[in-house]
Amino acid sequence: MKIIKILFPIILCFGSLLAGCVGPSTTGSEKFTPIASASTATENPPTPTPTIKVDPANLKGIDIVFMYPWSGNVQILMESLVDEFNTNNEWGIHITTNAPGSASALTQAVSLDLQNFAPPDVIAAPIDYLLRLNQTEQIVTNLTPYVNSPEWGLTADDISYYSDIIWQQDVVDGFRYGIPAQRTAKVLFYNKTWADELGFTELPTTPEIFEQQVCEVSGKMKLDGTTANDGMGGWLIDYDGLTVASWFQAFGSDYSKGNSITFNNSSTISALKYLRGLQANDCAWLSSKPAPYDYFAKRQTLVYVADLEDLYQQTAAQTLAASTDEWMALPFPSKDGQFILAQGPSYAVLSTTETKKLAAWLFVRWMSNVDHQGKIVKASGSLPLGNKSVQYAIELEDSLPQWAQVADMIDLVKVPPSIAGWRNAEMVMEDASWQLFRTDFPMEQIPDLVKMMDQTYSELNVDTP
Repeated sequence: MKIIKILFPIILCFGSLLAGCVGPSTTGSEKFTPIASASTATENPPTPTPTIKVDPANLKGIDIVFMYPWSGNVQILMESLVDEFNTNNEWGIHITTNAPGSASALTQAVSLDLQNFAPPDVIAAPIDYLLRLNQTEQIVTNLTPYVNSPEWGLTADDISYYSDIIWQQDVVDGFRYGIPAQRTAKVLFYNKTWADELGFTELPTTPEIFEQQVCEVSGKMKLDGTTANDGMGGWLIDYDGLTVASWFQAFGSDYSKGNSITFNNSSTISALKYLRGLQANDCAWLSSKPAPYDYFAKRQTLVYVADLEDLYQQTAAQTLAASTDEWMALPFPSKDGQFILAQGPSYAVLSTTETKKLAAWLFVRWMSNVDHQGKIVKASGSLPLGNKSVQYAIELEDSLPQWAQVADMIDLVKVPPSIAGWRNAEMVMEDASWQLFRTDFPMEQIPDLVKMMDQTYSELNVDTP
């Protein structure tokens, strides 16, 4: 594995951190999909003639291994759904589950299984991992013929339950790598009651309004007679790659360029200067706790960036703190219209025989039923996969009203580029933001930091023996 070269002494830690967290390598043949909004129509690739020639009688008694990353409530649901399929499917197919416990554990388990020449038949994994897998193993099945098969495929009504941008996220150059299983997104958790008391009459829909509000609340915290909370109140900083990507998107940074990601542009620099300025002006702060829930429940931060899965934890924290504040889930502020950036796992088939491929596909098709989609949303508080599927999880609104606010954001969905190197790009953004916020980074050095991001991303994506 190559060691990342250090070009700027001031970002020595940045380069060193990345050298220790290199993910699977990729080639220079990646296909980059520009970030798009859900309202943008996507042209479907040419439909190949289905060529599925399997005798259904051969499906009886076949065993399919399904590996998924979920734990907790979603794992309980998965086991229940698999039991239902095993009991009721008309072909006599049997599904055996394997739950490593997380997305990273799943990739390690798949790698080990491939070394033993016994890969799972179906996995739930994001598009960037599926692309990496096909670059090294060429084992992911193109599901386009299965989707379009007159006998075994999906109907137009089935497909209509998906948001177009989510449905197309797993298609690269006409090759369908997966069927969407679950999507999460980055949103703002915002204390509306506190904001009203402070006299804020607008929601933070733009970076300018966001900055004005977090700076003002931070200033008021310094005047409340309590020194322990000085510096708190504003945006609670986090380094997550998708958070940083969302801020880049908010400033119009189109870092997907042809066959490469390019961070070095004026919009990315503007975004990083904006974020560094928030911290320098005491409008944003770093926490000492690993989770933000208590800070938010106790009015120590007006707003933070959250995953949808945080809805349940934040609700519990509000109850524990006896808070009666109304809080909201909001899309990301942007100069060009608010949005949410979504990504997540899809069902993919890795089977090695035609009979097993069909059996695996029939299980994926069954799991993709809109009723099962709704159950996954209810178990995890994740994003509905389309407007039509919202109704199947609407009872969440009673116990989790913020989820209903998120469900209304489906038309604001944008997605990261569907490229094998996306996880490496996230690592670059995570470590760049760590350097930005943790080292009192000089504003004038941000252009150099952005150049280093490009070089580091290129280093991470060079083939290694």
